[in-house]
Amino acid sequence: MFFHFRMKNFRTSLFNLFKSEHAQSVSLDKVKSQISKDYGDDYSEDEIFGAINKMMEANQVMLADDVVFLI
Repeated sequence: MFFHFRMKNFRTSLFNLFKSEHAQSVSLDKVKSQISKDYGDDYSEDEIFGAINKMMEANQVMLADDVVFLI
């Protein structure tokens, strides 16, 4: 349950970033900055990559060359 809540927060922040950038892709650095801005140091880099991997498994995003693409 706890992970589901954190995943939902991560997904919301990421989609808000895509929306605010009016873009289909954003750099991994921007993603990390946005998550840090929204949640401070609450998310580790491993957790960010884990969340992105989970979203890739669900065909929501793709990560390539340090760029996150919205699918």
